[in-house]
Amino acid sequence: MELFTRKCVADIPSFCGIKFTHTNLEELQRMNKVDPERLTFFLGCDQLILPGLVCGIHSHINTSLSLFPNTLNKICTAYKQGNLETARESQDQLTDVLKQITAYGSWMSSLKPNMKFITGLDFGSVRKPLEPLPPQTVAKLKAHVDTFLAL
Repeated sequence: MELFTRKCVADIPSFCGIKFTHTNLEELQRMNKVDPERLTFFLGCDQLILPGLVCGIHSHINTSLSLFPNTLNKICTAYKQGNLETARESQDQLTDVLKQITAYGSWMSSLKPNMKFITGLDFGSVRKPLEPLPPQTVAKLKAHVDTFLAL
């Protein structure tokens, strides 16, 4: 990806950044050094927000932001203030709740009901081939998320 980034910088005048969803932060660091004044890299891996900050990535496109924006803010603020313990705890809590959410089904099948009971917005059901979660599973999922939101 570093070579791709260099080629894009050389060949595309309007090229200004990339959404990076891989977990290879070494690769992301190399890409970030290509032209840091011009490029912005958006980290899309929810579980690597804090490590991304340590690597110099301060922009995020995470699905979990729709559900838990305060958690991202807490991680970033604690990091900027040098409070790594709070940042680490918040990252761990986010990682744990995401693991619990996906334990019930696919990310999208779990995301839809979460959006409804966290934001009040009903985005409908998932499309085939995905299957919606059964009502009893949604109730269990809600209990886990409610516990997380109470932290």
